[in-house]
Amino acid sequence: MVMPAPCYGILIRVSQQKDIIMNKNISIDPQVCHGKPVIRRTHVLVATLLGAISGEDSIEDVLKDYPNITREDVLAAFEFAGRLSRFEEIPYEVTFS
Repeated sequence: MVMPAPCYGILIRVSQQKDIIMNKNISIDPQVCHGKPVIRRTHVLVATLLGAISGEDSIEDVLKDYPNITREDVLAAFEFAGRLSRFEEIPYEVTFS
């Protein structure tokens, strides 16, 4: 099992005053984990979750290892990776909060 390093809307901090919202489960903030994508309100890296799953851990294993995340968060990580891999093809709206 892989342990720490720790769809709809990815939160990207553009500056200290504005966030771009693209997914409610994933955030990217330069102040958190050096700006790497994490499960929102945690320091669990999306890459860590994807690495655990690709290393043959089940979603249930990941949820046991990271009790502060949900199945929806894991599925959002899959969606994030899928969208990222074809970012040139998918238009998306950017809203500021």
